[in-house]
Amino acid sequence: MKIDLSKQQKENVVRSIQRFFEEDIEMGIGELQATLVLEFIAKEIAPFAYNQGVDDAKHFLLARAEDLSATCYEEPLSYWNKK
Repeated sequence: MKIDLSKQQKENVVRSIQRFFEEDIEMGIGELQATLVLEFIAKEIAPFAYNQGVDDAKHFLLARAEDLSATCYEEPLSYWNKK
């Protein structure tokens, strides 16, 4: 699944990548280079995080669905069962 960033998000990420290279790698890169790094990460690495998020959501929902009858069960004819 392609990750779509808004124009503002993309600009912020590109600046963040440039800052990372400048501060942590001590190598300045231009906007085009940072954009290429972003596109590479989005295509090659981001699917791992996306797939993990989908898997986490699936396990969360399955756990809630298994417990659905225990948490959502309503006893019928409660008036007749009063003692």
